[in-house]
Amino acid sequence: MNAAAGRTYNEDLDASLLGNGHPSRDGRPGSEAPELGAADAELEELRRVRRALGKMNQGMENVQRQMKYFNSSVGQATQLLDIWVRVLSQATHNQAFLLNEEWQGGSMDTVRLNDLVQRDTRRQQEEERQAREIELRRERERELAEARERDRQRAELATAAAERVVHSICRR
Repeated sequence: MNAAAGRTYNEDLDASLLGNGHPSRDGRPGSEAPELGAADAELEELRRVRRALGKMNQGMENVQRQMKYFNSSVGQATQLLDIWVRVLSQATHNQAFLLNEEWQGGSMDTVRLNDLVQRDTRRQQEEERQAREIELRRERERELAEARERDRQRAELATAAAERVVHSICRR
């Protein structure tokens, strides 16, 4: 707003385009040339276009705000649907337990779970025991093979020594 004249920017612009309060081309205030009538009509047309564009701009801003609100609402609805799907899934799971005639309740599940854990522990201990036995058997076989090899080498040495003795006796 132009504080000096008490007018808005658009009113200032209109006044300067119309020449209101300013002398005309021939220098006399208030006398308008014929071109100014056409300029007034064009100015009025520009004002209508500007008002229409302003309304369109305001409408677009309103639509933008409404789209943000709609987007927020869709996000919240999606979150609620995700929660509802989880609730239904759990309800279906619970219903399957309740309708299963073999299910005997949570305490029996705990007993069965403990039995399974004990069975797995025993199985694992048995596997470890068997692995130790296999390792001991292999170690014994290795020691036995080494002992046989030592005996074979001793026998070869004894045989070689006996042959040398026999050979030395025969030479005499």
